[in-house]
Amino acid sequence: MTHFLKNHLDSATVCRSTSTTIQNDFLKVGSIVVKEETKKEVQAAKFLSIMLD
Repeated sequence: MTHFLKNHLDSATVCRSTSTTIQNDFLKVGSIVVKEETKKEVQAAKFLSIMLD
């Protein structure tokens, strides 16, 4: 999917940029995916270590 989207954005003839709204939507969706994957990995792990600075 990422390759398809990159290819589309690189070869689009109508628009070469995205609005701030679209950029924010991409960031929001990306953060949701990262959170869900992290949650799955934490739940599947036998042990968990957290480091804070």
